[in-house]
Amino acid sequence: MSNPFLGLGFKNPFITFSRPGLGPVLGALYDFTTFTFTSGLLIAGRTGPSQATFDANATYNSQVWYSSYFSVTDGIQYWTAPSTGSYTIRAAGAAGLSGQNANGNKGIIIESTIELTRGQQYKILCGRMGGIYINASSYPSGGGGGTFMTTLDNTPVIIAGGGGGGFSNLASSNGQSGTSGASTGFSGGTDGNGGAAYINGGGGGGLLTDGGGNYGGDAFVNGGLGGDGPGSDGGFGGGGGGYVTAGQGNGGGGGYSGGAGSGSLGGGGGSYSQTSITTIGLNQSYGYLIITKI
Repeated sequence: MSNPFLGLGFKNPFITFSRPGLGPVLGALYDFTTFTFTSGLLIAGRTGPSQATFDANATYNSQVWYSSYFSVTDGIQYWTAPSTGSYTIRAAGAAGLSGQNANGNKGIIIESTIELTRGQQYKILCGRMGGIYINASSYPSGGGGGTFMTTLDNTPVIIAGGGGGGFSNLASSNGQSGTSGASTGFSGGTDGNGGAAYINGGGGGGLLTDGGGNYGGDAFVNGGLGGDGPGSDGGFGGGGGGYVTAGQGNGGGGGYSGGAGSGSLGGGGGSYSQTSITTIGLNQSYGYLIITKI
């Protein structure tokens, strides 16, 4: 039997074909326009979401890619890009507080245009907010988690810094647009490392190393847990934990490089992109990542 599609210019979008002078081209694995990745539930704290969180989330489980090209392990989301090309990626780090103070320390929102590769899996961690001690404004609080997107071997694609713990309205306590974490009496991290901290505080975790102090947040490569502070936990995404005595230990924000943990306030985490960064603003809530195909 003859093939009715021969000679009619029919092309299956899911198989390889060729274009003159350009070599083989692969069709998209699935239809994709845009999606907002989140932590699944609006829960502050040091741990990440489970697969069950997303199985019960209609925003996720209704997507055509959900069953075959998405999974979650230890709070890290694994997503496979549908096609090679340019994508706009907006990343927002989480705030350092539980949202009860209008002048709380905010995560930063950044955006870049980045090339993704068809069939490549990417790791996504959306930061959670840091906790606040007994809901009292005069006590230490945990830093917010950074929001991360990397390849499987932890090569960073884009990372947005989380806000530091403590009640303030200082630029240094918000997530940073540069790669370094903010210093607040102690040194913020540089080059992907965690921030230093007062012994009773917790530095924010970076991409590569944990935050300092007794309650530092874990690095992304070590799982990204927030610091386990006795007064308040840091947010998932490397937020530093907080102590129990006023003025003694607010957590730094997680990020590409962690923010410093300190007595009066924690420093914001640093950010990173493979390409140029546009700073969109500040985030008073949970971290998120928006991927849009151009």
